[in-house]
Amino acid sequence: MKRKILTFITVLFSAAIISNANSSSYIVSIKFIKHEHTTSSPRNIPIQALYNGDDNSIYINFAHNIGNTEIIITNYSTGEVVYDSADSSNGQAVIQTSGTPGDYLLQIETESGDCYEGEFTVE
Repeated sequence: MKRKILTFITVLFSAAIISNANSSSYIVSIKFIKHEHTTSSPRNIPIQALYNGDDNSIYINFAHNIGNTEIIITNYSTGEVVYDSADSSNGQAVIQTSGTPGDYLLQIETESGDCYEGEFTVE
């Protein structure tokens, strides 16, 4: 039941972001890969993220509680780095970026040492 509710909330959250986008902005879905440091792993990646060009923010949804996370956003083009942390038990986090055009790397590391990475481009 919890999984269905979380999935429903995630879909609503994603739809709200997309519906707020106007023609001059864009939404970029960030796909993650997992680098495992532990012996146990979930069946799927418990994180979804979107970059919203309207407010230069990254919206992160946690499908389930993976503990406290450290978040690093790196702009390959400028070298700019943003550090933040989020408690995944809240279900979501919003990280503000500069919105400077370039290729970005989003890294999320959990308390257990698992690292999730995703790349996206801001134009």
